[in-house]
Amino acid sequence: MPSFKARALVAPAPAEPFVLENFTINTDNIPAGQALVRFIASGICHTDISAWSGLFGPMIPSPAVFGHEGSGIVEWLPADYAGPLQVGDKVMASFTRCQACSFCKAGQLSGCHVFTPKNLACYDERMQQQTIKLDSGVDVVVGFFGQSSFASHMPCHFQSLVKVDADTALPPVTAFGCGIITGFSTALSLMPSHTPRSFEQLRSLMSLNGETLQRDGVEADATPQTLAVFGIGCVGAGSLVFASKVASKQIPVVIAVDIDDARLALATKLGATHTINSAGLSSDEVAAKVRELSHGGTGATMVVEASGVPACVETGIKALGHRGRLAIVGAPAPGSSIPVDVFNLLNNQQTIRGVMMGDSDPLIILPLLLKLHKQSPWMQHLVQEYKPENMAQALKDAKAGTTIKPVLVW
Repeated sequence: MPSFKARALVAPAPAEPFVLENFTINTDNIPAGQALVRFIASGICHTDISAWSGLFGPMIPSPAVFGHEGSGIVEWLPADYAGPLQVGDKVMASFTRCQACSFCKAGQLSGCHVFTPKNLACYDERMQQQTIKLDSGVDVVVGFFGQSSFASHMPCHFQSLVKVDADTALPPVTAFGCGIITGFSTALSLMPSHTPRSFEQLRSLMSLNGETLQRDGVEADATPQTLAVFGIGCVGAGSLVFASKVASKQIPVVIAVDIDDARLALATKLGATHTINSAGLSSDEVAAKVRELSHGGTGATMVVEASGVPACVETGIKALGHRGRLAIVGAPAPGSSIPVDVFNLLNNQQTIRGVMMGDSDPLIILPLLLKLHKQSPWMQHLVQEYKPENMAQALKDAKAGTTIKPVLVW
């Protein structure tokens, strides 16, 4: 069977500098349920940095290869593969899942019962940690989000891969696999239902037949929405793209909140109707500004917390209007907590939920994002390309905020 020479950026231990290492992939050793992908590009995501820095603790193995915003070309498929991919196809990689649990079967893919072990802890189809052997003889854990795309070549879970058009320029859009799809789909998940309230579920639960389960005169919610986005990184940008390019009629007010004027200027380019620089402002002051700018001055109906700063969750809750909905999508440190006025939450009937990967289906959302980007590109405002040899500089620029989305190009 064929073998492939490859390179990877290996994290030897938490927070230690990445090292570019050589290794060989023998296709005989690729686990079941995986294809070999030659990566062209991979975005560097906040989750990669958090995993590398040790934020998630012993769940993340060392040494390891991270990267979960990869895109490239299928180089090899097993002989018994019967899916939609072919050798030579361009693909984008997102997250993996089991495809067998109740959440996966219901289409709630990021709710997969084994999402964390398969994506963060690098478990393969056998629920074992997958490794490669470097030319130096060291075993390294791979399979981060089913891809470990900080590499020139890597076995990838079938479930992580989405075929894209052959003419797709991959480096500019490689971050669609996590950052953009997460922000975009999170905003989508916060939209009010356009189906009038009914009790149809009772029909199946109670074997009801002809009974009326909905009052006459009930209409779909057409209330103009106000979206507030805290943190204008790649995830926050994805939420702004959804509001401006998909739901501008339904969301006439889009408020971007950040502490960096350059990022707020970017937010305006991406469709924000208002911006708030929260530097030096108290939580109450920021919330009051959001409420003042909201449609009708009644507070945000939708809040996306994409900064990963716990205090911003608290502020976002204060900014919510009656029956407002807040999604926590930024990744704070484990053990983070905030004070919440539970009575106020109850009295205003507000919803706070954690969202992973935007609660998205990449097979549906990635093609839509590519179509929207082809019509009106926006990633040129976010992406800065780096060679793998310049990984340290890419991390430095990301930390400084001078680059929103660093992308490694192999």
